[in-house]
Formats: sequence, C-alpha cells, structure tokens
Amino acid sequence: MTFSGPEPWLPASLATQRLKAEEKTLDLEFEVLSVGFNEEGRYALRLSAENPLQAGSGTGVRLQVNDGDPLPACSVVTEAIEQQHPGQSLTLTRNKFTFTLPKGFCKNDGQHDARLHVEALRLDGGGPGQEAQRVGEAIFPIYPRPDQPRMNLAAQQHQDLYRYCGNLALLRASQDPTARHCGALAYSVAFHEHRVQHGEP
Repeated sequence: MTFSGPEPWLPASLATQRLKAEEKTLDLEFEVLSVGFNEEGRYALRLSAENPLQAGSGTGVRLQVNDGDPLPACSVVTEAIEQQHPGQSLTLTRNKFTFTLPKGFCKNDGQHDARLHVEALRLDGGGPGQEAQRVGEAIFPIYPRPDQPRMNLAAQQHQDLYRYCGNLALLRASQDPTARHCGALAYSVAFHEHRVQHGEP
C-alpha cells in the first residue's frame, strides 16, 4: 500500500507535519488481546516490523515485550498456545509488543510501506526438529495509513497519532486465491512519537 503524496484536502500546515514523520523516532504499541484458530493444534504468532520496499529495513528497530527491556530486534515469536477446539478464544502471556522505529523508517514518498507482518505458525505439524509451518498471515499498515481511522496529524509529542482496537483475519498462507482464513486475532494499537522508558539511555 503506497500513496503518492499528502491528500489534497490537507491544509499545508498538516501536510508538512505528515512529511516530518521521516524525521521522528516512532513507537508502535501492538497488544494481542485474544487469538483463535479454526483447527485444533499448537500455534505461535510471529510479529515483524518491516518495510518490504526497502532492503535491510529492520536495521535500527528496537523491540520491547510487555515490561521487558528494549532489545535490537524487528521480529518476535510468541509462546506456544493450544487450540483445543474451534471457536476457542486464547490469550498470550507475552502479548504487548512495542516496536521503536528509527528515523526514516516511516515516509510518505511512495518508496516506503511500513507495516506489521503477523504470521500464524503451526508447531505440531511433524516430527521432532521439524520447523514450524506458516499457516496464515495478516498485514497491519503502520504508515502510510488507510483513510479510516484517520491519523491525528496535529498530535503533539505526548499524544497519539492513532489509537484504537480492531480485528485481523489470519489468511491462509496459500497460492490458492480461494483459500480462506485460518483464524483471527483481536488487538489494540497505538502509534506515537517515541517516549523514553524508565532506565532507557
């Protein structure tokens, strides 16, 4: 998802603010409220902050899980969870992920597409030592954003550019265009300028 430039209805002052996103260090707070899969089994989620239009885009990204220390990482795998029957809603112990995105990660120039890639991994698909099988995925657009909900382009440093709750369908990882989703997750998200955490240099 790319946009060629600021929307024509934006006042010049707000358009300038949008273009300054590339000059800011930004935090994406993504919390998985619940998740469920359509088939029984053991699963985990992999969450990755990425910019597929830019090589090496994960460089400089830092990640904090729950209240842990921020570490240089752009991807994380959750603990394993057991889906015992379809329709069951599951929760994670390590469920809040704060990605600190360096300056230049988010731009609105048609050459950047900052997003959170969520992958569903099945862990019980084979024998010991077999790699987890990717069975589903979802894309959350970080920046630029679709029209709804709109960003607060006038946000000050202590305010959120956006904050809301939503749902993501985990689409089956298949070349078959008729393949349906393998599950879904509920989330809350906030996006704002970086806020220094206690003990952070």
